[in-house]
Amino acid sequence: MLKIIKFSKYFGNFVLFKFLVKKVKFRHSSRFSLRKALVSLHLENLFDFFLVRRMCTWEVRKFSDFRLYAGGDSSTNHHVRLNFLLQVGNDGLANESFRYTLDGHPLLADIWGKDIFKSGQFKDVKFRFELDAKELEFKPNSFTTRWMDIIEMLESGLLSAFNAGNDDDVSTDVRRALEQEKSADNKFGAALRWSIQAKDQHAVKIVLQALPRPASHLRKDARLCAEDTPTIVLETTAMKTTFTEDGPCRGPKPLLFARDPILAKRCLTESPELLHTGTGQNQHF
Repeated sequence: MLKIIKFSKYFGNFVLFKFLVKKVKFRHSSRFSLRKALVSLHLENLFDFFLVRRMCTWEVRKFSDFRLYAGGDSSTNHHVRLNFLLQVGNDGLANESFRYTLDGHPLLADIWGKDIFKSGQFKDVKFRFELDAKELEFKPNSFTTRWMDIIEMLESGLLSAFNAGNDDDVSTDVRRALEQEKSADNKFGAALRWSIQAKDQHAVKIVLQALPRPASHLRKDARLCAEDTPTIVLETTAMKTTFTEDGPCRGPKPLLFARDPILAKRCLTESPELLHTGTGQNQHF
């Protein structure tokens, strides 16, 4: 029986790794070399594989799946869940793109016209937003979605309109009234977007924001598309996510994507601090 005991330093702690190989025979014991024996038995890669699994807590997936990953099963989750996707180099450096996806419970929000329109004609209209969390798309390298025009949302069915005090759907009538107001004033309108925010190290929220301008107007102005532009806050929903361990870099735990997942995971096992190098864009958390 050959018993290999290896100590490796991981996040300041020593981890004892034991690997047992039974019934190993060596023909030239007098010139025995442990490394040569491992290579001859094709055990070195196997050793590294088990060591990486034991020590590296980051999940690393194929680079090509970065744009396709849609999250978990929405039908079994009673909360909106945040997924933080991060591209890393084969050396483990987080120096490329990131994006967010949601899954779990549908996003629901009731919005009153008086909160976004100056016109008294719409102050008693209640707008209802409902969308499967997986269908919400965030801009790459951003914590917000694109501005969505309220007229376009009514037309597509993403938003519904009701009169105060009853459940009669008046979406078509409200849309026509909004279009009429806009024809008289091309700056009239409203747009909505969702923003991911963290007020402390232990919670993340998704916030529904609004501005009293058509989305086409807002999209042309980079200042109004900025993540920190002043907005009207309409709804705030707490989200579930997996956090990293307590420490100076605590935040949502990323799901990593690399062109060579095995090599990237090996590098992060040897030097876990590499992940936080080049993450200036992620200071939001």
